Amino acid sequence: MQEHFNEKYMESDKYPYAEFKGKIVEDIGPLKDGEYAVTVRGNLDIHNVIKEYTVKVALKLTGEKMLASSTFNIRLADHKIRIPTIVTRNIAEIIEVSISGILIARVGQKPEKSHE
Repeated sequence: MQEHFNEKYMESDKYPYAEFKGKIVEDIGPLKDGEYAVTVRGNLDIHNVIKEYTVKVALKLTGEKMLASSTFNIRLADHKIRIPTIVTRNIAEIIEVSISGILIARVGQKPEKSHE
């Protein structure tokens, strides 16, 4: 079912990649090895449509490597993913997105603070 959804509605052949770029909202200061929960505000590009999201992200710091992961919901319509009326009962209008990655510090650049 997921493969059919990806091929038919996400148009994976036409839009094979999704990307999330964001910044940590809180001032987290120097971190020690461990796990942290942070808020990230950023842009999600799915189906060639970019939309801003604010999501909770789990960070895990080990040595010099920082792993990030998050799961959140998006509305298909927000990314211009159209579901034909005939199958709307079988496909959710809101889907769960999972992201994961490795954070890399930019050399010579200070982290930016959010001003809210």
